[in-house]
Amino acid sequence: GMLLSGLWCHEAAAQAASNAKQRHDDKKGMATAAAGVADDRRDLDRLSDLIMRWDHLLKQGRDGAALQRVDEQIALELRNDLRETARQARQADKEVKQATKEVAGARREVRREAHDGDHNQKALRDDKRDLRDDKRDRRDDVRDAKKAEEILNRKREISKELMVLQKRIDADQASDPLLQAKKRELYGQYVTLSREEIQLGIRE
Repeated sequence: GMLLSGLWCHEAAAQAASNAKQRHDDKKGMATAAAGVADDRRDLDRLSDLIMRWDHLLKQGRDGAALQRVDEQIALELRNDLRETARQARQADKEVKQATKEVAGARREVRREAHDGDHNQKALRDDKRDLRDDKRDRRDDVRDAKKAEEILNRKREISKELMVLQKRIDADQASDPLLQAKKRELYGQYVTLSREEIQLGIRE
């Protein structure tokens, strides 16, 4: 009896150490992912900020040269934006897959412990609670990732439309009122998407 309980204590300690390491790795992984997302967001936010500045200058009735300077900065940001949004969508997809894997792992652990007739009911209760938390977190992750991806995809579409417009404007059509009106409309949509991101907590 003593030998068995001693072994059990040893296994429990090893399991606790393994759990602690897993939690540490998870935290490290989340921190790395968060840092990558933050970098991507900063690039996207710069574009939104520039578009808002352009809008502000326009409303103030500032001269064409000031608007043109901001316009050129926007064109540069658009090229970066197309690259960055693709990377971020991949990152969001990776996080959803990771969350799905964690739920499956937690489910296996609950089944295994139940099967082994683990007498430590508290540990089993904790695992079941963790599984519930994991499932809820996964649902939230999936929903937020989907919404974030929708916004990013829309931003990407607007970026592409703006690039096409920019090319036409660069080709000596800058004074075309239709092009300018279309650009203003797209800028407005981009600002709206940025505000949605603020609501989602992606952007401050």
